[in-house]
Amino acid sequence: MKRYIRAVLSLGDYTYYDVKKYLEDKRCAMWVLEELAKDSNKHIRSRVAEHPNCSEALLCELSHDSNKDVRERVAWNRSTPSWILAYLAADDEWFVRSSAAGNPNTPPEILAGLENDTYLVSQDVARNPSTPVDVVIRLASHPESDVRGGAAHNPNLPMSVLKALCNDSNYVVAYGAKLEYKYRVGQGEEPV
Repeated sequence: MKRYIRAVLSLGDYTYYDVKKYLEDKRCAMWVLEELAKDSNKHIRSRVAEHPNCSEALLCELSHDSNKDVRERVAWNRSTPSWILAYLAADDEWFVRSSAAGNPNTPPEILAGLENDTYLVSQDVARNPSTPVDVVIRLASHPESDVRGGAAHNPNLPMSVLKALCNDSNYVVAYGAKLEYKYRVGQGEEPV
């Protein structure tokens, strides 16, 4: 199998679908990831960027990729170190910042700095369990319901604030907060 992969890669005559099955394997060899990271196909580089075995050096290289989708997949990857996530949290593209904001490895001070970004980024900041509690509390009163809903699902949101969200003017936020409240206290107790 290894010879076959080397032969296919050396010919450069492969498609995204040819290599997809190799990238789905959690045991994919580092040399395969390194080789495929050089591919001109952004979809292949994106699959490499999200692979759990991607090395720190390769994630660093891919975090500077010219394609925004590749950078977004690096920010999404739970193996990405915090210093690379800090770099990606300042990306020009909101969805790269959003993936960095949703990654639990992103440093709390970086998450706090993303609090006032677009509401889609703020929503991921609100959900992230690494976000400082004071930031989550502020986001629980955000004008956008999606951000308040994200805060309701943060396990660090104080119960008193979660109870208040159970009465939110937005039905979806209130319902989500009630479900979270029930989950935290057990099935029997209703929020007052």
